[in-house]
Amino acid sequence: MIRDQILEVQEFYRANAIVAKARKEGTNVAKTLRDHMVGRKIIEQLLGNSYEETEVVKKKRGGSESAIIEWAKNNIGKDTNPAEIAEATNLSYATANKVVGLRTDWFQRIKKGHYIIRDADSERQSDKAGD
Repeated sequence: MIRDQILEVQEFYRANAIVAKARKEGTNVAKTLRDHMVGRKIIEQLLGNSYEETEVVKKKRGGSESAIIEWAKNNIGKDTNPAEIAEATNLSYATANKVVGLRTDWFQRIKKGHYIIRDADSERQSDKAGD
């Protein structure tokens, strides 16, 4: 029982430090607390009703891929790398690297870590017209 109380107090102090940092940086406090995996009970103690006003927005897995493909459509023929794609689309490097590796119809590998963006839509259309 005492151990649980100590852990709860420690978590409360950790949450207070996160709140202070989030306010200093000007970011959404509730979202920052959720990102740091602070328990709902502690968030409600700290923020009260303002926690309920915040909305959790979940990204869909397909949204990341479609964001990268949309970016690629606007940069056809460009020599690029996953780090540049991640920065341009505000996604993680790992996500960009995974999509680039899976979508060889859009990204042609030149050498390790470097790709040329192809226009897969027009290539499909020309293949259909040729058949």
